[in-house]
Amino acid sequence: MGTVVSYRTIIVVDVQPTYCHRWDSTGELMEMLSDHDGAVVMLVNAEQDGLTPDTVDDCRIFWSENGLRDDLAEDVEVVDKGYGHLRAWMDLDCHRDVIVAVLRHMIEKEVTDSRDLDEATIRVLTGDSFRDWMLDDPLVLGWIPDQTIAGWSDVLICGGNDRACLDEVELLLSAHGVGHERIDRFVYDLPCEPMPEREPEYGDRAFRF
Repeated sequence: MGTVVSYRTIIVVDVQPTYCHRWDSTGELMEMLSDHDGAVVMLVNAEQDGLTPDTVDDCRIFWSENGLRDDLAEDVEVVDKGYGHLRAWMDLDCHRDVIVAVLRHMIEKEVTDSRDLDEATIRVLTGDSFRDWMLDDPLVLGWIPDQTIAGWSDVLICGGNDRACLDEVELLLSAHGVGHERIDRFVYDLPCEPMPEREPEYGDRAFRF
């Protein structure tokens, strides 16, 4: 379990209304973030791909209502990362070291879609793990800007889902050479369930304190 040290950047993955309205640890996590002196970055799945009904403002309200300091809820860095950029290879049980090796080559060559690599290169990078589907199912970069990742080091990471979006972000950090450690008590693995009906003003009000 990661030790929360004041200077370390904390990255929180997909702690937002659609995924975490039934998560018992949301309030405790928000309290910890409120007391943290270092940088906090919230990665969410919101308007970018439209795969959840959440907006970034919905997320900020959710964090505030679960105990995050109002000033931090308003000013915290939020990256709307979208979803599924590495999942094709992940879901086909490709070893994470192979995924990281291909991603590192893509970063070095400034390639954002693995389908732009020639077959010979993919075969060399993947070795005995090569499968024909690797030529058609992409690994995609660019969903978190390089300049944003460049500012991260010695990262603590939490959120979820475990073995899904959280793991996807960890693979990206490894490919960029960013050291990271999980805060295990704040990692969730929950089914995506419909959020109960909100009070009418909750979804309609603008984010302001």
